Amino acid sequence: LKAKNEKGKIEKNVWEKIKKAIKENKNLFIEGEEDLMAIPAVLLSPKNSVVIYGLFNKGVCAIEVSKKIKKRFRNLLKKFLTQNHKK
Repeated sequence: LKAKNEKGKIEKNVWEKIKKAIKENKNLFIEGEEDLMAIPAVLLSPKNSVVIYGLFNKGVCAIEVSKKIKKRFRNLLKKFLTQNHKK
């Protein structure tokens, strides 16, 4: 599966693509800015799963999805939403 995402944003359509990728157990390739895609990927993934993504010039990162991690990512997302509404 493929999706496009603008820099510094998490596009609404990407959330839907991530849901589909998880449901169909497929990889998702993001064209454009993918740095923030770990946030919806973790929030949408079931507990005890693993979200794997690449870090440019670094390698691969793996996040084990747990209740605690989901809470951290929800709080992180809230910070982004709050900052965007202040602009």
